[in-house]
Amino acid sequence: MLQRITKRAQVVLPTPGDGAPDPWLQKLRAALPEELRPHLLSVLEKPDELVLFAGSAAWASRLKLVLPELAGAAGQRRLTVRLDPGRGQ
Repeated sequence: MLQRITKRAQVVLPTPGDGAPDPWLQKLRAALPEELRPHLLSVLEKPDELVLFAGSAAWASRLKLVLPELAGAAGQRRLTVRLDPGRGQ
């Protein structure tokens, strides 16, 4: 079902090990507190938004709490946190 939705929306979800390191992922992880870094799994870049993926609802909630700290690293983009339980840690 997720594939059908993303195909219709013409969005390509990031996949682990698909090549070069994601510069947004590296930049945002560097701005996070140490204990949260491994739980930011991937970042989807949209025109005016960065979507951050966490592996569990608990880690997604923790990431949401530190979004104001990431604002500088994200520039003018809006930040959103989503759940990706298939790749949870």
